[in-house]
Amino acid sequence: MLVIIYMLSGSMPRFLGNMSRLEILDLSSNKMTGNVLQEFGNLRALQVLSLQSNSFTNHPSSQTLNFITSLTNCRQLEELHIGGNPLDGMLPNSVGNLSSFLTKFYVYASKLKGNIPGEIGNLSNLIVLSLEENSLMGPIPTTVGGLRKIQVLYLHKNNLNGSIPSDICLARRLVDITLNNNVLSGEIPSCIGNLTSLRNLYLHFNILSSTNGSVEPKGSLDFESAFKFSIWISSFASWRNGSCNRNSFVKQPVVR
Repeated sequence: MLVIIYMLSGSMPRFLGNMSRLEILDLSSNKMTGNVLQEFGNLRALQVLSLQSNSFTNHPSSQTLNFITSLTNCRQLEELHIGGNPLDGMLPNSVGNLSSFLTKFYVYASKLKGNIPGEIGNLSNLIVLSLEENSLMGPIPTTVGGLRKIQVLYLHKNNLNGSIPSDICLARRLVDITLNNNVLSGEIPSCIGNLTSLRNLYLHFNILSSTNGSVEPKGSLDFESAFKFSIWISSFASWRNGSCNRNSFVKQPVVR
């Protein structure tokens, strides 16, 4: 069963939590308000839940997004789109217990705070992780290396600090990595040069330092992709839109 509803306002009707055979629920791009239903955990056949671009909030009695815990009962869930809502809470550790079928997880621009739980590395089939434009802090968890199928990792415009973990290189299918506009420090792991599928790497507006040697793409990159890889690393020191000193690179990567 598929339900797609547009031009709605007001709170989410509770009867939606009783539709036990529902497979796809799309309430995106409406003007809906109120809390995300805990009852969504009753939708055991649910495969896609799209609530993005509304005004849904977290329950005021909780600092964590408890509705995510209820969604761990949806063992067929493949896509979870909750970005673009003022959720104003923390990701619970239970995020790592979401469906093993989950491939897309979007929580961008949702006023997320706190750390990224290490348990997120349990989502072994994840292809897209979108947590950008929030207020997340702390380090990038080393468990991102457990996301062996991930292709898109969006973490830009947060307050993440610490170094970029070399474990990120274990996610060998990565195509896009955006870590810009954080407070990351230390060196860029040289193993990033071994990510042969990588096409876009955004690291600007951090406080990164130079690497020991070069970050050199391996394998058969076409010229256009190699050019993009080179430009986005080597141009940080002369970035024009904002502070040009947010990174401290002294060596440029070699692209052959």
